Amino acid sequence: MEGKKTILRSLIAVILILGLAGTLVPIIATASPAIGNEVVFNYTGGVQQWVVPDGVYSIDVDIRGAQGGTAADYYHHIGHLGGPGGRVQTTLSVTPGETLYLYVGGAGSGETGGYNGGGNGGRGGDQCGGPNPGGPGGGGGGASDIRQGGNALSNRVVVAGGGGGGKGYYNSTRDGPYGGGLGGNLTGGDGPDHTPGAPGGKGGTQSSGGAGHPYPGSLGFGGEGGLYNWCGVGGGGGGGGYYGGGGGAKDSAGGGGGSSYSIGTNTIHTQGYQLGDGLVIITYSMCVATATSTGMACFTTSNGTIEDLTAVATPSGAPVEFPHGMFTFRITGLSDGEEVTLTVELPDPVPTGTKWWKYRSGSWYPLDIGSDNGDNVITVTLQDGVFPGDEDTVSGQITDQGGPGNPSAVGWETYPISEAHVLLPWIAVLSAVVAGAGLLAVRRLRTRS
Repeated sequence: MEGKKTILRSLIAVILILGLAGTLVPIIATASPAIGNEVVFNYTGGVQQWVVPDGVYSIDVDIRGAQGGTAADYYHHIGHLGGPGGRVQTTLSVTPGETLYLYVGGAGSGETGGYNGGGNGGRGGDQCGGPNPGGPGGGGGGASDIRQGGNALSNRVVVAGGGGGGKGYYNSTRDGPYGGGLGGNLTGGDGPDHTPGAPGGKGGTQSSGGAGHPYPGSLGFGGEGGLYNWCGVGGGGGGGGYYGGGGGAKDSAGGGGGSSYSIGTNTIHTQGYQLGDGLVIITYSMCVATATSTGMACFTTSNGTIEDLTAVATPSGAPVEFPHGMFTFRITGLSDGEEVTLTVELPDPVPTGTKWWKYRSGSWYPLDIGSDNGDNVITVTLQDGVFPGDEDTVSGQITDQGGPGNPSAVGWETYPISEAHVLLPWIAVLSAVVAGAGLLAVRRLRTRS
């Protein structure tokens, strides 16, 4: 009798262990395994507008002024090239929903100054006799700028200065590769002289336009090049800028470059960078306050555009701890099957071993992160049309609900979806079969005893 009781206790223990195993092991559906939004503004010859998306509180700006125009010499041959425009890289604070006004500078074209402040080149003298009078100086390049809170000059928050218009006589040994002052920096570059009596225009500064001969630069505008009323080449026009460069003197002096300006942070100025028309590039992250009130989480994608970013509470029954909660969003504007790298900057560092956990229809799927070094920036690769990285069937769009979770926080061990999770349903079925057989054996033992 005692032997039968011992067997009975052993069978009951096995049943309980197997039954609990089938209950506690999560059954996860099987699946195949699976840094920024950027907007570019080119020259159009008019003002452009951009509405700050929801969730965007700062933007990184790469803005470039335009190059000055090329001058002509006495016989309208090609003279010196105009000075290249300046470049400013900075970070600006913005408010979701506000409108920014963007002015992308145009390059000087012959003697005509470029859009957004480039001064015209001076006319050449036409009293030389014969069919080839003196040619004009090059027009100054236009500045590029962003305006916030309105579209007046006083609303400019970042400006990249345009280059000065070129001079006519070409002397590369004396003047270098450009016949106009370099645009950009806090003070624009001076235009090259032709002779001591024909000086180049001075670069614009942070408080005044560059001195001209005779036409100085002013707030936002380059000065006009000097006019030659007898027989000679006109002066180059000043580049537009925060303050424009001065016009070069008649008889072939170069125009001064316009100055740059920024109210942003982490600002880098580069003088004489941009050839041709200007350019504005805006890069931004979308940010949202976490559902757990740990701070702001900011998202960028290597391709496409993030939309509808929302912080959400972690569903019940989560297998790991989510200190920053979870997030839902869409990435649109992708090609069919395109892969993207999502970069997430979190309020606090996350420990190594963190995964990006996807949640769908009550099941959980861990994805490896690509920057698992214990800091607060993580990356995860998602692909359009490939589950679990993409949860919808819309071509060219990725839909995600997920968040960073650390398995070690609650003592779980993670397994690749393609391996252990495929076996879990079979483990549960086997556990139920064994449990049923064990109960049947127990009933038989009791009947015999």
